[in-house]
Amino acid sequence: MFLSRLVYYSHATAIGDADVTDILTKSHANNYLLNITGALFYNGRWFVQVLEGGRNAVSEMFVRIGRDTRHRDVNLLEFTRIDERSFPEWSMRYIGGGVEPEAVIRRYMPAEFDPSLIADGVVATRLLRDLVTVTPAGE
Repeated sequence: MFLSRLVYYSHATAIGDADVTDILTKSHANNYLLNITGALFYNGRWFVQVLEGGRNAVSEMFVRIGRDTRHRDVNLLEFTRIDERSFPEWSMRYIGGGVEPEAVIRRYMPAEFDPSLIADGVVATRLLRDLVTVTPAGE
């Protein structure tokens, strides 16, 4: 099986904590069954997500994600073959906004968080990896 990485960002619609919990609950269950790993950043306005796994499984998941009405303007940054996963330990690692993540984000962009300023999927993946280091698991 070839491993693939898909990275996208989107603009959140008006959603609440229950919606985020639902997204994470379903992501954990579905991704585990499909052997997909990854990370999801959400700061109240934007989503940035990395999905890693088999090409077909990741493609199918992205189609499902694209239909979700809890976000709009889905922008694909990268869909490529990879040799190893960046998030092998998580079916879906959640990274919320907050004080500590802001310091990391400032290394990537000077002002308000705007994922359209991220150059490509490699940079977005690096940003999420860096955010994982300052965000406790389970948040």
